[in-house]
Amino acid sequence: MKTKQPTIIHIADISTQILLSGLRFFLPLPQDPLHPLPGRLYRVLRCTNNQKGMALLLTISLVSVLAIVTLRFSQTMRQEYIVSAGLKNSVRLGEMARSGVTIAEEILLLDRQDNSYDSLHDSWALLADEDLTSLFEQGSLKVSVADETGKFQINAMVIRKRKDSNKTDETTNPDDGGDGDADGEGNVDGEGNIDGEGNSEEGEGKKKLTEEEKQKQRESDVRNILWRLLREEPFLVEDGDARGIIDSLIDWIDSGDADGEEEYGAEDSYYQSLDPPYSCKNGPIESIEELLLVKGFSRELLYGTEETPPLAPLLTALGNDGRININTAGPSLLQALAFDLDKGTVEAMISFREDENNKEQLVSNQWYKDVPSFPGDIAEIIKKQDLVTIAGRYFTIAATAEFNSQTKTIISTVERASKEIAILKWQSE
Repeated sequence: MKTKQPTIIHIADISTQILLSGLRFFLPLPQDPLHPLPGRLYRVLRCTNNQKGMALLLTISLVSVLAIVTLRFSQTMRQEYIVSAGLKNSVRLGEMARSGVTIAEEILLLDRQDNSYDSLHDSWALLADEDLTSLFEQGSLKVSVADETGKFQINAMVIRKRKDSNKTDETTNPDDGGDGDADGEGNVDGEGNIDGEGNSEEGEGKKKLTEEEKQKQRESDVRNILWRLLREEPFLVEDGDARGIIDSLIDWIDSGDADGEEEYGAEDSYYQSLDPPYSCKNGPIESIEELLLVKGFSRELLYGTEETPPLAPLLTALGNDGRININTAGPSLLQALAFDLDKGTVEAMISFREDENNKEQLVSNQWYKDVPSFPGDIAEIIKKQDLVTIAGRYFTIAATAEFNSQTKTIISTVERASKEIAILKWQSE
């Protein structure tokens, strides 16, 4: 079936057709002696000598051309007006959104000057509930700030360079008082730690850990948090899959194949065998989206489904000391801080920190000890791990401006020092 081609009408063609039609009417016809014309028709044909008729024809043609030109000009000007108005609105929205980011940055700095800890009671955390409409004659603005320090730091899983490429990490076991080498079989001990790795401990009757051993132990403690996070609700990742994700992350982040491949991990040879092939990064994770390249991570796990929530909001690519702000961390991450930390205890922690009467107690990184019925042994484990904090360092600011049914969002990731804000990432949508 042939497609009907659109008809393109040009101004010159229209005026030419009008002129020719008129000429065909006014020009004389050749006389045939055998068929004389009626007198009335003959008189009409004689009008060809009438200059007034030709002037009328030209006037009609000129008016037609001018009408078409005017219509076309009007259409063009309207289109340009719409484009310029859209550009003006876009500029307005961009400036409004930038204003929102600036407001959030200033509030973060003022909060730093007022206190040394960060919680959900702070002005930056309550900014999302503020009505900023009065700041502008037209349009509206919404600003929210999220504490990235209240998330799990992926890059803290590798904080040193392994020297032995043929063995997995060796870790001091506090229960045997010796070196406690891991057996490399990836077993889970009775305290919910992978590879039988427990919490570091120094004191009477215990071998004092070297700096390298402390780093190894810290890596183990950080990895155990992620393992518990994956294994517990709402994610419920199978044990083997969870260890595969952790080992693959370690291989993706560490310095290279020379460091040795983790038992359940993947190095460059695995990624080169994929279609299409790509290289193992052997460097820090730069964004959460990058995790989709790592063996074991799926889009469903990272961004959730209708049945399960996403894992991505609990993870961050910022920071490498492994410390989690317990004043802003979500319940799933709080529960992953230690084995046997149940939902009921976590709910009690959240209720405690949300209570305005307990606001001043959040200045201590051991405020969980004041939570009613908080287990003393778990409190000691969390303290020894030294993986909690009460101050934020990295924040994500989202500012959305709306005007004339158009919106613009700017997402800025910043690092807050004592007296300044450094922008790490800027994204405009």
